[in-house]
Amino acid sequence: MKLFFTPLFLLLFLFISGAACAQAGKPGISKEPTWITKHNIDYHKTSLDNNATDGYIDISFESQVSLAEQSKYERCSRKIISQAGVQNGSEISVSFDPSYEQLMFHSIHIIRGTEELDRLKLSDIKTVHQETELKNFIYNGELNAVLVLEDVRKGDIIEYSYTLKGFNNIFKNKYTAVYTMEFSVPLYEVYYRLIVPAERKINFKNLNGSVQPVISAANGQQVYEWHTSDIKPLQLQDYTPAGMIHTLRF
Repeated sequence: MKLFFTPLFLLLFLFISGAACAQAGKPGISKEPTWITKHNIDYHKTSLDNNATDGYIDISFESQVSLAEQSKYERCSRKIISQAGVQNGSEISVSFDPSYEQLMFHSIHIIRGTEELDRLKLSDIKTVHQETELKNFIYNGELNAVLVLEDVRKGDIIEYSYTLKGFNNIFKNKYTAVYTMEFSVPLYEVYYRLIVPAERKINFKNLNGSVQPVISAANGQQVYEWHTSDIKPLQLQDYTPAGMIHTLRF
């Protein structure tokens, strides 16, 4: 996914069990977790392609979180729409903190017409440090798992999924997250799903927006879902105050 300028904030405060420790800072491979829901993606939309930058467009961003499992599952899809996108959109990068998170990839595919080409190979994924605040003498220990795909062509769809297992102990059994619904780039679809144990309490509040979750129950847990589509890029003037931006805070 590209850099987000305008966030739709989701702050969730609830009591959860202690975080699991991550394994050594190397990504692994596993099957998709059983607690996620399969969400269908329409790969054939074109109405926002003219708003795309850098030669590719984000088709879908999906994030599902299970508090009981202390895990976040994400799936991302993008379409290469020009030769510039072959260079700009061929890199996959996932950030994680090995001090408490374990990164497990489930799939990396290039969808080319009716073909689905498997590109998930651990030996091709490089793990690098991303110390962006060293000039301020701040060391955060985060890593980037990076894969530069080869043989990407105009018209290809790149899709990948992974799970981050483990929550940060620093929050002392409380959970907070940010869900973004408005972006600086076009996006065809965004889908969020939060699974909360029935005995846990969740507090949320709308700010400058009207997006409400669809709430249901499954397997003794509360399920919150947010879904929106055909999101045009948000144009902002420089130095726009955060309070003036269309946001939703839960």
